[in-house]
Order: sequence, then C-alpha cells, then structure tokens
Amino acid sequence: MNAEQAHFKTTGTRGNWSKLYMLVNSKQILLVAATASILLVGSYIVSSTKACGCKPPNAQSTSDNINKPSKQTWQGRLIYEEIPPVRSERAYQGAEFFLILNSSDRKRLVLLPSTQISSEKLRSFRDRLVQIEAVYVPGSRPSPSEFACPLEADGQCMKQGEGYQVLSIVRLNSN
Repeated sequence: MNAEQAHFKTTGTRGNWSKLYMLVNSKQILLVAATASILLVGSYIVSSTKACGCKPPNAQSTSDNINKPSKQTWQGRLIYEEIPPVRSERAYQGAEFFLILNSSDRKRLVLLPSTQISSEKLRSFRDRLVQIEAVYVPGSRPSPSEFACPLEADGQCMKQGEGYQVLSIVRLNSN
C-alpha cells in the first residue's frame, strides 16, 4: 500500500491526488473549451461575412448565370459604402460599390469601376435606381506566404477584386 492509498484508507479522501486529478481534468476542459471557441469564432466569421454582404458575388448569386464572363445588364439601387480605414475583409476586397437587385431576394452585387466608368462616376449615382451593363471579373487570390491576407477555411487567401466591372450606367426614373 502506497502513501496515497494509506491516506485514503485513514481519512476517506484522496488528498493531493484528487486536487491533481481536478487540475488535469480542468486543463482538459480548458483545452476542449479553447477548441470549441476557435470553432465557434470561425463559424461566426463565415456566417457574419455572409450576413453583412462581405462575401464576393458568387456567394450571393441570384441564378446560375450570374458569374458568366459575358456582358450582362442589371437593374437596382446603387449603394456606396466607404471602405473603412482599418483592416477588414471588405477593405481587403476593395468592395465599396454595390447594386441591390430589383428582385424579391434583394441580392447585392459588388460593382467595380472600369476605364469607361470611374469611381467618381459611380459615386454620383449613389442611392439611385440604375441600369448597368457589366462584366464579371473573377478577381485574384494572392499566396498567403507572400502577402498578409484574410484566409478562407482551406488556408488560402480570400479573393481580391472580385465583382462586376461596370461598362455603362444609366439612371432610372423611380415611379
């Protein structure tokens, strides 16, 4: 019989061993809690980016043909949201112009300036109903080893510059 067993037999308690067991058990609980919180934060980031419209248009498509490279015509309300001066997904992606589609699901498309339509021109249509002709630009994905970037779940950098490059824009009369 060792000292711990003798102590248990005479006192009915496990003494320091029970404290040690609780300490080891609490470290395991902390490890599980830390792992769970990492998973929760990761799922929160994914769900919050979808909720705020921070994801690129392919996550918010209204139909199967929304990301085709051909010229397309869209109608909706042009929204301008200044890019925040802090590091964020939206700042990284450069998303400041959006088109809220005139459809029942009210999807947002990320709009990009082009050589034909400048940022200033897009800004002049802020909060207006417009019709645009645009072409989808897939954006690029830098290497995480070369650039500091927000990461996707697979460890790759998020795409940058993805959206619809506006080729023409016309203000619509609101009835």
